[in-house]
Amino acid sequence: VDMLVCATGFLRVPVYPEIEGMGSFAGPAFHSACWDHSVPLAQRHWGIIGGGASGVQITEALAHEDCEVTQFIRRAQWVQIRDNPPSTAEERARLREPGAYDRIQRELWDAYSQSDSWRLFPGALREKMERDFRGFLEVIRDPELKRKLTPAYHLGCTRIPKSDGYYEAVQQPNVHIETTRIERIEPEGVRLSDGRLVKLDALVYATGFDAHAYMRPMKVTGLNGQDVDTLWKDGVFSYRGVGLPGFPNLFLLYGPFAPVNNVSVPLGLEQEIDYIL
Repeated sequence: VDMLVCATGFLRVPVYPEIEGMGSFAGPAFHSACWDHSVPLAQRHWGIIGGGASGVQITEALAHEDCEVTQFIRRAQWVQIRDNPPSTAEERARLREPGAYDRIQRELWDAYSQSDSWRLFPGALREKMERDFRGFLEVIRDPELKRKLTPAYHLGCTRIPKSDGYYEAVQQPNVHIETTRIERIEPEGVRLSDGRLVKLDALVYATGFDAHAYMRPMKVTGLNGQDVDTLWKDGVFSYRGVGLPGFPNLFLLYGPFAPVNNVSVPLGLEQEIDYIL
Protein backbone atom coordinates (compact mmCIF):
# COMPACT_ATOMS: atom_id res chain seq x y z
CA VAL A 1 0.00 0.00 0.00
CA ASP A 2 1.03 3.62 -0.42
CA MET A 3 -0.47 4.90 2.82
CA LEU A 4 -1.20 3.23 6.15
CA VAL A 5 -3.76 4.64 8.60
CA CYS A 6 -3.76 3.16 12.10
CA ALA A 7 -7.33 3.62 13.31
CA THR A 8 -6.72 1.26 16.22
CA GLY A 9 -8.05 3.55 18.95
CA PHE A 10 -6.46 4.69 22.18
CA LEU A 11 -8.38 2.67 24.80
CA ARG A 12 -8.07 -0.88 23.58
CA VAL A 13 -5.31 -2.71 25.53
CA PRO A 14 -6.71 -3.82 28.92
CA VAL A 15 -4.78 -3.09 32.10
CA TYR A 16 -5.07 -5.51 35.02
CA PRO A 17 -4.32 -4.63 38.65
CA GLU A 18 -1.43 -6.14 40.57
CA ILE A 19 -3.29 -8.06 43.27
CA GLU A 20 -1.97 -11.17 44.98
CA GLY A 21 -3.79 -14.37 44.05
CA MET A 22 -5.53 -13.15 40.89
CA GLY A 23 -5.08 -16.51 39.22
CA SER A 24 -6.57 -18.44 42.12
CA PHE A 25 -10.20 -17.29 41.82
CA ALA A 26 -12.40 -20.35 41.22
CA GLY A 27 -15.17 -18.63 39.25
CA PRO A 28 -15.14 -16.77 35.92
CA ALA A 29 -12.91 -13.68 35.98
CA PHE A 30 -12.29 -11.27 33.09
CA HIS A 31 -11.58 -7.67 32.15
CA SER A 32 -14.56 -5.45 31.38
CA ALA A 33 -13.33 -5.15 27.78
CA CYS A 34 -13.27 -8.95 27.39
CA TRP A 35 -16.71 -9.75 28.77
CA ASP A 36 -17.58 -13.44 28.84
CA HIS A 37 -21.18 -13.45 27.60
CA SER A 38 -21.49 -17.18 28.29
CA VAL A 39 -21.69 -16.42 32.03
CA PRO A 40 -25.33 -15.87 33.11
CA LEU A 41 -25.99 -12.71 35.09
CA ALA A 42 -28.77 -14.02 37.29
CA GLN A 43 -28.41 -15.72 40.65
CA ARG A 44 -24.74 -14.78 41.01
CA HIS A 45 -22.75 -12.49 43.25
CA TRP A 46 -20.64 -10.28 40.97
CA GLY A 47 -17.54 -8.44 42.10
CA ILE A 48 -16.54 -5.31 40.16
CA ILE A 49 -13.03 -4.00 40.83
CA GLY A 50 -12.77 -0.39 39.69
CA GLY A 51 -14.49 2.93 40.25
CA GLY A 52 -14.02 4.59 36.87
CA ALA A 53 -16.39 4.82 33.91
CA SER A 54 -16.58 1.07 33.27
CA GLY A 55 -17.00 0.20 36.94
CA VAL A 56 -19.74 2.80 37.41
CA GLN A 57 -21.72 1.77 34.34
CA ILE A 58 -21.38 -2.00 34.89
CA THR A 59 -22.41 -1.70 38.53
CA GLU A 60 -25.41 0.42 37.53
CA ALA A 61 -26.46 -2.14 34.90
CA LEU A 62 -26.08 -5.17 37.20
CA ALA A 63 -28.07 -3.41 39.93
CA HIS A 64 -31.21 -3.95 37.85
CA GLU A 65 -30.53 -7.65 37.21
CA ASP A 66 -31.51 -10.64 39.35
CA CYS A 67 -28.10 -10.81 40.99
CA GLU A 68 -25.96 -9.33 43.76
CA VAL A 69 -23.06 -6.97 43.02
CA THR A 70 -20.20 -5.58 45.10
CA GLN A 71 -18.16 -2.75 43.64
CA PHE A 72 -14.64 -2.33 45.06
CA ILE A 73 -13.37 1.24 44.72
CA ARG A 74 -10.16 2.89 45.91
CA ARG A 75 -11.64 6.38 46.01
CA ALA A 76 -14.88 8.07 45.12
CA GLN A 77 -15.33 9.53 41.64
CA TRP A 78 -17.29 12.56 40.54
CA VAL A 79 -20.10 11.05 38.43
CA GLN A 80 -22.12 13.06 35.93
CA ILE A 81 -25.77 12.05 35.87
CA ARG A 82 -26.82 12.60 32.26
CA ASP A 83 -29.84 14.62 31.31
CA ASN A 84 -31.28 12.34 28.63
CA PRO A 85 -34.91 13.33 28.01
CA PRO A 86 -36.97 11.63 25.28
CA SER A 87 -37.20 13.48 21.98
CA THR A 88 -40.57 14.51 20.58
CA ALA A 89 -41.87 13.67 17.11
CA GLU A 90 -41.65 17.39 16.27
CA GLU A 91 -37.97 17.53 17.28
CA ARG A 92 -37.16 14.47 15.19
CA ALA A 93 -39.03 15.92 12.20
CA ARG A 94 -36.99 19.14 12.44
CA LEU A 95 -33.77 17.14 12.15
CA ARG A 96 -34.90 15.87 8.73
CA GLU A 97 -35.20 19.36 7.26
CA PRO A 98 -32.41 20.25 4.76
CA GLY A 99 -29.30 21.37 6.65
CA ALA A 100 -31.01 21.10 10.04
CA TYR A 101 -28.86 18.29 11.40
CA ASP A 102 -25.56 20.09 10.71
CA ARG A 103 -26.91 23.37 12.09
CA ILE A 104 -28.25 21.85 15.31
CA GLN A 105 -25.09 19.81 15.80
CA ARG A 106 -23.00 22.97 15.51
CA GLU A 107 -25.27 24.82 17.97
CA LEU A 108 -24.95 21.97 20.46
CA TRP A 109 -21.19 21.85 19.99
CA ASP A 110 -20.80 25.61 20.52
CA ALA A 111 -22.94 25.48 23.65
CA TYR A 112 -20.99 22.46 24.92
CA SER A 113 -17.63 24.15 24.33
CA GLN A 114 -18.72 27.27 26.21
CA SER A 115 -20.29 25.42 29.12
CA ASP A 116 -17.24 23.15 29.40
CA SER A 117 -14.76 26.01 29.65
CA TRP A 118 -14.73 25.47 33.44
CA ARG A 119 -12.21 22.69 32.78
CA LEU A 120 -9.69 25.24 31.50
CA PHE A 121 -10.30 28.31 33.64
CA PRO A 122 -10.93 28.54 37.40
CA GLY A 123 -13.69 30.80 38.57
CA ALA A 124 -17.42 31.04 39.15
CA LEU A 125 -18.39 28.52 36.43
CA ARG A 126 -16.08 25.86 37.82
CA GLU A 127 -17.43 26.43 41.33
CA LYS A 128 -20.99 26.17 40.03
CA MET A 129 -20.22 22.89 38.25
CA GLU A 130 -18.82 21.39 41.45
CA ARG A 131 -21.95 22.47 43.34
CA ASP A 132 -24.08 20.85 40.63
CA PHE A 133 -22.12 17.59 40.88
CA ARG A 134 -22.46 17.61 44.66
CA GLY A 135 -26.17 18.00 44.07
CA PHE A 136 -26.25 14.66 42.24
CA LEU A 137 -25.18 13.02 45.53
CA GLU A 138 -28.21 14.38 47.39
CA VAL A 139 -30.35 11.43 46.23
CA ILE A 140 -28.28 9.11 48.48
CA ARG A 141 -30.25 8.60 51.69
CA ASP A 142 -27.72 6.59 53.72
CA PRO A 143 -25.12 8.99 55.24
CA GLU A 144 -22.39 6.31 55.30
CA LEU A 145 -22.91 5.42 51.64
CA LYS A 146 -22.94 9.11 50.75
CA ARG A 147 -19.63 9.54 52.59
CA LYS A 148 -18.09 6.65 50.65
CA LEU A 149 -19.14 8.13 47.32
CA THR A 150 -18.26 11.79 47.99
CA PRO A 151 -14.89 12.70 46.39
CA ALA A 152 -12.23 14.35 48.54
CA TYR A 153 -10.77 16.31 45.62
CA HIS A 154 -11.98 19.03 43.28
CA LEU A 155 -14.10 18.32 40.22
CA GLY A 156 -12.03 17.98 37.05
CA CYS A 157 -8.90 16.42 38.57
CA THR A 158 -9.78 13.06 36.98
CA ARG A 159 -11.86 11.87 34.04
CA ILE A 160 -15.58 12.06 34.88
CA PRO A 161 -17.72 8.92 34.40
CA LYS A 162 -21.19 9.47 32.95
CA SER A 163 -24.26 7.61 34.13
CA ASP A 164 -28.02 7.52 33.78
CA GLY A 165 -28.70 6.71 37.45
CA TYR A 166 -25.69 5.33 39.32
CA TYR A 167 -26.55 6.91 42.66
CA GLU A 168 -30.05 5.44 42.59
CA ALA A 169 -28.69 2.06 41.49
CA VAL A 170 -26.18 1.70 44.33
CA GLN A 171 -28.99 2.17 46.86
CA GLN A 172 -30.67 -1.04 45.70
CA PRO A 173 -30.54 -3.79 48.38
CA ASN A 174 -28.56 -6.07 46.04
CA VAL A 175 -25.70 -3.54 45.59
CA HIS A 176 -22.76 -3.02 47.95
CA ILE A 177 -19.95 -0.43 47.78
CA GLU A 178 -16.68 -1.56 49.36
CA THR A 179 -13.87 0.95 49.97
CA THR A 180 -11.65 -1.19 52.22
CA ARG A 181 -8.34 -2.03 50.55
CA ILE A 182 -8.12 -5.41 48.78
CA GLU A 183 -5.52 -7.65 50.42
CA ARG A 184 -5.65 -10.54 47.94
CA ILE A 185 -7.93 -12.65 45.78
CA GLU A 186 -8.79 -16.16 46.93
CA PRO A 187 -10.70 -19.04 45.27
CA GLU A 188 -13.93 -18.00 47.01
CA GLY A 189 -13.68 -14.25 46.54
CA VAL A 190 -11.87 -11.08 47.63
CA ARG A 191 -10.07 -10.86 50.97
CA LEU A 192 -9.99 -7.32 52.38
CA SER A 193 -7.26 -5.74 54.52
CA ASP A 194 -9.51 -5.90 57.60
CA GLY A 195 -9.71 -9.69 57.27
CA ARG A 196 -13.21 -9.95 55.79
CA LEU A 197 -13.83 -12.26 52.83
CA VAL A 198 -16.36 -11.09 50.25
CA LYS A 199 -17.56 -14.32 48.63
CA LEU A 200 -18.16 -14.00 44.88
CA ASP A 201 -19.30 -16.12 41.94
CA ALA A 202 -17.82 -13.91 39.19
CA LEU A 203 -15.17 -11.20 39.12
CA VAL A 204 -14.79 -8.31 36.67
CA TYR A 205 -11.68 -6.14 36.38
CA ALA A 206 -12.98 -2.70 35.39
CA THR A 207 -9.45 -1.37 35.70
CA GLY A 208 -8.96 0.60 32.51
CA PHE A 209 -6.61 0.54 29.56
CA ASP A 210 -3.04 1.27 28.54
CA ALA A 211 -3.71 4.67 27.01
CA HIS A 212 -0.20 4.78 25.49
CA ALA A 213 -0.46 1.53 23.55
CA TYR A 214 -2.07 2.95 20.38
CA MET A 215 -1.28 0.48 17.56
CA ARG A 216 1.12 -1.54 19.71
CA PRO A 217 1.97 -4.41 20.19
CA MET A 218 1.81 -4.30 16.37
CA LYS A 219 5.35 -3.53 15.16
CA VAL A 220 5.60 -0.63 12.70
CA THR A 221 8.92 0.08 10.96
CA GLY A 222 9.73 3.40 9.27
CA LEU A 223 12.69 4.94 7.49
CA ASN A 224 16.17 3.50 8.11
CA GLY A 225 14.69 0.55 10.01
CA GLN A 226 13.47 2.60 12.97
CA ASP A 227 10.40 1.18 14.71
CA VAL A 228 7.72 2.96 16.72
CA ASP A 229 8.81 1.41 20.04
CA THR A 230 12.29 2.92 19.61
CA LEU A 231 10.85 6.29 18.61
CA TRP A 232 8.66 6.31 21.73
CA LYS A 233 11.22 4.84 24.15
CA ASP A 234 11.27 8.06 26.21
CA GLY A 235 7.54 8.78 25.90
CA VAL A 236 4.79 8.94 23.31
CA PHE A 237 4.38 11.99 21.07
CA SER A 238 3.05 12.88 17.63
CA TYR A 239 2.47 15.74 15.23
CA ARG A 240 -1.11 16.95 15.72
CA GLY A 241 -2.10 13.45 16.81
CA VAL A 242 -1.80 12.08 13.27
CA GLY A 243 1.88 11.97 12.20
CA LEU A 244 5.25 10.66 13.37
CA PRO A 245 8.74 11.75 12.23
CA GLY A 246 10.46 9.09 10.17
CA PHE A 247 7.16 7.49 9.14
CA PRO A 248 6.12 9.61 6.12
CA ASN A 249 3.26 7.42 4.89
CA LEU A 250 1.90 6.42 8.31
CA PHE A 251 -1.06 8.28 9.79
CA LEU A 252 -2.74 7.82 13.16
CA LEU A 253 -6.29 8.54 14.21
CA TYR A 254 -6.35 9.86 17.77
CA GLY A 255 -2.64 9.38 18.23
CA PRO A 256 -0.72 10.80 21.20
CA PHE A 257 -2.33 13.87 22.79
CA ALA A 258 -5.13 14.03 20.22
CA PRO A 259 -7.95 13.03 22.61
CA VAL A 260 -9.14 16.16 24.39
CA ASN A 261 -11.38 15.75 27.40
CA ASN A 262 -13.95 18.36 26.36
CA VAL A 263 -14.14 17.41 22.66
CA SER A 264 -16.44 14.66 21.43
CA VAL A 265 -14.47 11.78 19.87
CA PRO A 266 -16.47 11.68 16.58
CA LEU A 267 -15.91 15.41 16.04
CA GLY A 268 -12.19 15.03 16.67
CA LEU A 269 -12.02 12.09 14.24
CA GLU A 270 -13.78 14.10 11.53
CA GLN A 271 -11.18 16.85 11.85
CA GLU A 272 -8.26 14.41 11.80
CA ILE A 273 -9.60 12.54 8.78
CA ASP A 274 -9.99 15.86 6.91
CA TYR A 275 -6.41 16.74 7.83
CA ILE A 276 -5.04 13.38 6.66
CA LEU A 277 -6.94 13.59 3.35
